[in-house]
Amino acid sequence: MKRIVSGVLYGVLSLMVFLPVSAQAGGSEDQNVNLKQIRQLQRQTEKNATLPEDVRSGILKYCDISISALQTAIDNRATAAAFERERGGIDRQVKALRTDLERPERLPRLDLPGDPTVSDVQDALARERSRLAANRSALRNLERLAEDRAQSRTDISERLGQLDLELELLDEELRSLGDSSARTELKSAGKLSVLARKEQALSEVEMLRAKLVLLGDRSILIPLEIDLAQRRVAFSQEMVRMLTEAAHDLRTRQIRESLKKVETISRQLSEDVPTLGPLVAETQNLARELWGPDGLIVRSEAIVTALAETRRHQSELNRIAELTARKFEAFGRGGSITRWWPKIPRGFPKPGVVAQTLQHLNEEIPEMEYRVITWEQQRSAAHDLNR
Repeated sequence: MKRIVSGVLYGVLSLMVFLPVSAQAGGSEDQNVNLKQIRQLQRQTEKNATLPEDVRSGILKYCDISISALQTAIDNRATAAAFERERGGIDRQVKALRTDLERPERLPRLDLPGDPTVSDVQDALARERSRLAANRSALRNLERLAEDRAQSRTDISERLGQLDLELELLDEELRSLGDSSARTELKSAGKLSVLARKEQALSEVEMLRAKLVLLGDRSILIPLEIDLAQRRVAFSQEMVRMLTEAAHDLRTRQIRESLKKVETISRQLSEDVPTLGPLVAETQNLARELWGPDGLIVRSEAIVTALAETRRHQSELNRIAELTARKFEAFGRGGSITRWWPKIPRGFPKPGVVAQTLQHLNEEIPEMEYRVITWEQQRSAAHDLNR
């Protein structure tokens, strides 16, 4: 009875692998194996209590390996099909991007209330600065993506070379199993396992080749997407500049009106109540110190503007350094130096200018802090006009 059961199992294994192995010997047909076959063998082996335990566990181990490999092969081919579908929409994306680029560039225009206040402009400026930061981040991501895709093509080519070697080794393993002295059932299950792993490797080759073609097609999109992103950054930069100037103009007007108002009231008080002359003079001095052309507010605003510009240049420099490092990592060890050498944008300040700005800020900020403290002391010591 044991011989009959083992014979049936051997017959199943033979049907599953004999023809493919013979075909390999003849070199004229492909070898195929599928999940249905492996799961059928797995069920029959689990039910067969007549097999020696070592043979039974060996066959089940091969079945597990085969099922995992074939499932991975299915996933790989599904991914390859997804890559093919994605390729189908690239022409449409290219057409849409080119249409966007051919449109006249939108001119920056301030959208403010009829009689805007400083607060209105500052709110709009905060929103536009946030939008500018988001646009710069999107541009950096696109530039990184361009470098990542270049690196991906290299990684894919290297992996395809590894898979070619793996396929050769699997063919060698399949031939060596034919010369093995192991039990026939184990040899047949082992051959199925090798065929399944070959299927996994071949499916990965298909998937990687499909991805390589997709990367090549998508390379057309990258320059167009970067151009649009650069346009958005330039637009936001101009809006920030215009809003900054508008806020500065409003603050300047507000400062002049405040100073003029103080001087008008001071003259009236001096004329109406001559005894208040010293107090009025002190108040005027405090107002000029605060709102004058070289006052605290004007100089503080200049410092804030210089700091914002310096931070922007620092952020741009960090971006350039990051891109240069990534380009060097991808191309610097064997390619032309022009492929990774940094590209400094037009209008970027020279090192000497940056150094002068930093030196000026290092001197100006402590000076302004001192002047603010002094002004607060003078204001506290001044008499309250409402008394």
